[in-house]
Amino acid sequence: MKRIVYMLYLFVLLLSGCHGDFSNLGDGYVYVNGEIGKRESGGGLGYFPYKSLVPVHVMNYNYDSKYVIVYQIPEIDWFDDKKRYAPQKDIDSLQSLYKKMIAIRHCYWIICKQDGKVYGPLNKEEFALKCDSMNCNLYLDPKYESDYVPRTWPHGIGGTGF
Repeated sequence: MKRIVYMLYLFVLLLSGCHGDFSNLGDGYVYVNGEIGKRESGGGLGYFPYKSLVPVHVMNYNYDSKYVIVYQIPEIDWFDDKKRYAPQKDIDSLQSLYKKMIAIRHCYWIICKQDGKVYGPLNKEEFALKCDSMNCNLYLDPKYESDYVPRTWPHGIGGTGF
């Protein structure tokens, strides 16, 4: 009997490791493998399609019934990866988004669940002002921030070296 329980435990452990990083943020919004997205219909066992709203790498997020707020440091090679698979009509808007994320570096985002609008990328000051204007009372607790540092940023995150 112990052997069966042990094998069942191993099986469940293996299955849970196959799904990667995942959190349900409510109303169809999800955190999946370093990005925030919105679930779409379809999918199958262990797979569900989602539309990416905040690209990798999400360092911290918080949510309630009205909003999802996000702190993100973009991957420097994100656009190179995206343009390989994106439809030609989307390339210009993706490149514009990429340039803005790279210029800001420490990006903040607000997703309004009620209307699906995404505000971002924003710098810290723009983020604070937008939160105030939207009456969004969420905060990002730094103790939950990942210690991940994008490997491709030259001279570290702040541009001054490691």
